[in-house]
Formats: sequence, structure tokens, C-alpha cells
Amino acid sequence: MSKTSSFHETQDFDKERNTRRIGYGVALCLVAVIFIWGTVAPIQSAALAPGIVQVEGKRKPVQHLEGGMIARILVANGEWVEAGQPLLMLDTTRILAERDILQGRLYNQQAAVDRLQAERDNLSEVAFSAMLVDASSLDSRALSAISSERALSPRESPIVVQKKRFC
Repeated sequence: MSKTSSFHETQDFDKERNTRRIGYGVALCLVAVIFIWGTVAPIQSAALAPGIVQVEGKRKPVQHLEGGMIARILVANGEWVEAGQPLLMLDTTRILAERDILQGRLYNQQAAVDRLQAERDNLSEVAFSAMLVDASSLDSRALSAISSERALSPRESPIVVQKKRFC
């Protein structure tokens, strides 16, 4: 019985080996057919579709540090640009308005400094700085700052009144 069981085991092993060989042969033939078809098949028979290949690492975000509204975009998506080339124009309305407000504050503060210096030096007339006088010919805010500080003449200013009270 041992000879017959050994014979059956050898037969089963041979069947498995043959089955494996057939499977490997079929897989190898399938890979060979796909490879040959891929190299020989004409490209025109493949599906064509438009597209753009772009490397993700070359994209650069464009951001303004403080934010703002864009007035005009000067380049198109995918267009080649040179270093230093302007890409867009920011809307300057808000920035110019803030600058004008600060310029008006500067005129008022400079006029106040000039008046206080005149009071300190006991001058009867305020000598306004050249910057303020030059700006008054072009900017109504500078002229307004000068006239409002002249209205507080050194004789009537709060500092002079307090000096008179305590001296």
C-alpha cells in the first residue's frame, strides 16, 4: 500500500507541477502579447484628449503682504514671465485715501508744533515751517491747519492763559 500511496502522491505532485507550468506559460504569453501590441499598435488608434502637463513644484503663489483689490491682471494663466515683470496692478484707491488722511494729520501736527514753539519762545507771531508754507499753496488741508493755529494766537492759547494764572 505504501507503493500505491507513494505512486498517487507522485502523480498528484506531477499534476500540480504541470498545472503551475501551464499557468506560468499563459501568464508569460499574455505579458508578451501585451508588450508586442503596445510597441506595434499605431498611436492614432489610441484615445486622444487635449491637456496640459504642468509640474506642481514650479507653480508660485502671488500674494500681497497686506492684501488689496486687484485693478488689472497683466499676464494670462500659463504665460511665460521674466524675473521682475509686473504680473498685476493693485487698486491704489484705499492706499491713496489713507495717505491723504495721514498727510492732513501731519499738517495739523506740524502747525501745532510751530505754534507751541512760538509760545515757548514768547513770539507774538507764529513762524510756520517751510514745508507747511510750501504745502499751503497746493493743499487746502495745509492752509486750513495754518489758519486754525493762527486762530489760537500765542496770546489766547491755553498755555499762555495758564502761564498768566500761575505767574
